[in-house]
Amino acid sequence: GKNDSDLLANLEQAVAQLDQNWTGLRPAKIPMVPAELTVEGFEQLTDVKNLVKTNALPLGLSLATTKVLGYLPSQQPYFLFSSVDDVQQLVFQELLLQQLGYVPSQFLLVDFNESFSDTLEKCPVSENITIITEKKDAADVVAGIVGYLTLAKQKEKGVSMTLIISDLSDFIAKTEMKPENFVLSLKQATKTGLNFIIFSPHEYIAQSFDAVAKLMRRLKFSGLIGARKYDSVLLKGQVSSQEPELDLYEAYYVMKGGTMHEKIRLPKKGGDSDD
Repeated sequence: GKNDSDLLANLEQAVAQLDQNWTGLRPAKIPMVPAELTVEGFEQLTDVKNLVKTNALPLGLSLATTKVLGYLPSQQPYFLFSSVDDVQQLVFQELLLQQLGYVPSQFLLVDFNESFSDTLEKCPVSENITIITEKKDAADVVAGIVGYLTLAKQKEKGVSMTLIISDLSDFIAKTEMKPENFVLSLKQATKTGLNFIIFSPHEYIAQSFDAVAKLMRRLKFSGLIGARKYDSVLLKGQVSSQEPELDLYEAYYVMKGGTMHEKIRLPKKGGDSDD
């Protein structure tokens, strides 16, 4: 070629000729997570469909491996959603409600402070979700938890159920459960069929000196953390102040109390914006 443009054009032509003439095996395509992951595209993935068949809740794709990651009830009896602000909390809430409709399990959403109200107005609620908002029902919720603890002592199984707590500190205040009894429930009630999905603002769960927050930080929880590693004690390991801010549809998927974690991209509805 006489110049760079000629060289580039001739190179492209040579590569196209090689590609056309090649008849042997080809390497697998390098997996990539799309810059914008839509709910529609996410739900069509084979690995997502396979995960749903196990009663798990697919939540997103690992940015490091493209593996589908989500809530695995059989392995993660208590799962934490911890958002850094109200906007991210809405993303987490909407993602959860979308996924709950695909599994046959029963869910009880306890939302005494109605922090789910905006999301419930936007998202249809599947028939397997029962919602409790009245404080007068707090005693019944506690009685249900105690019932599962009783079964645990008797080494018996109860009806499979997942309790969704919309705001951890508000739940403890309204039910008047002692923090140590709540943590005991997380450890024991799950053995008899009661699992927990817990929402809590990151500022509370990561920084509060309240007894329940301190106890939660010691547990080997799994969940989605919406903060950077640099900004969160919930994410263990080396950190860097140069880490960029997370996108609205990014979070850290954690296991074993944050000792294992990887960045995940969450699906969003087509047409949604980050504004």
